[in-house]
Amino acid sequence: MKKVIVIGCPGSGKSVFSRTLHDITGLPLYHLDMINWHEDKTTLSREELIGKINEIGATDEWIMDGNYGGTMELRMSLCDTIIFLDFPTNVCLEGIMARRGMQRPDMPWQDADDLEAEFVDSVKNYYSQNRLTVLERIKKFPGKKSLIFKSRQEADGFLAKLRSENVIAHYDALIDEGNDPVTDPKPLKDYMDKWDGQTFIDKMQETPEKSVLEIGVGTGRLAVRVAPLCREFTGIDISPKTVERAKEHLSDFNNVTLFCGDFSSFKFTRGYDVIYSSLTFMHIEDKQKAIDKIYGLLNPGGKFVLSIDKNRDSFIDMGTRKIHIFPDNPDDTDKYLKASGFRNIELSETELGFIFTAERR
Repeated sequence: MKKVIVIGCPGSGKSVFSRTLHDITGLPLYHLDMINWHEDKTTLSREELIGKINEIGATDEWIMDGNYGGTMELRMSLCDTIIFLDFPTNVCLEGIMARRGMQRPDMPWQDADDLEAEFVDSVKNYYSQNRLTVLERIKKFPGKKSLIFKSRQEADGFLAKLRSENVIAHYDALIDEGNDPVTDPKPLKDYMDKWDGQTFIDKMQETPEKSVLEIGVGTGRLAVRVAPLCREFTGIDISPKTVERAKEHLSDFNNVTLFCGDFSSFKFTRGYDVIYSSLTFMHIEDKQKAIDKIYGLLNPGGKFVLSIDKNRDSFIDMGTRKIHIFPDNPDDTDKYLKASGFRNIELSETELGFIFTAERR
């Protein structure tokens, strides 16, 4: 998926979907409305618009967002993936109502508070007058990958799955590239300790009778130091190759259980005395939900220790690949912890990160 067009009825959320797809993939994004329309509400000529589309289409990677029936088949011929947001009329009507009066990044002017009757009618009639034409056009290009989503839930599910797959592919690739923090030379290990290190481990207040869960165990960089301190150690990570490497590093401990899965959706069957995570929350979009889950997994009086990065970039850029992340903010993290019910919340600072400790009531 390198050349993508996103089409659908006005109000279906094409532009929001396209921006999220851009964030996940790093593919350049082009809103046709921004290309075609000027601020004075005049437009390019058809020839100029086709020229712009062909210019974009000649490049190696892109997302083009917009309907523009007169150029739809041209864009279908240029793309490798067609995404059609085939939503019910009421969903699209709700969409255009919700954006009234808003300044949108996909249009060169602010939407009016009052919608023109002709525009509203075009949305009401789209399903009966335009939808079948779009589906027939898609059929003309059987060699293209066609994704037709019937609801926002389907579309959002696709994006969530794609984001997860990209993260898994990234960390699997690190293993293939020989990246393993457990076997790093001491200077590199000392560098990683600038986010957590012994200070982080001490805050867990481990004792031999405690059970521990690490979210984002990786290859076991911290686990090899924590597992000897507790009765039971459990680790979870989303990358299969990373978990397999962690199993190798932790094979000498008989108190270790490792799971491969997404913490947000994984079904745990027990509680823990200590839960910790370092440099993993940047991959979690709904941080409040994750912290709520952690609170629920802790035994009464249990401790949560979290290290977050000071960096606020929205991507991990490896040169050959970019991974979209959700930077953490200490003020927001404090609010999430308090909203979940945590008490005795403490914040300390390391050279490259922040460490939170909090207790379940």
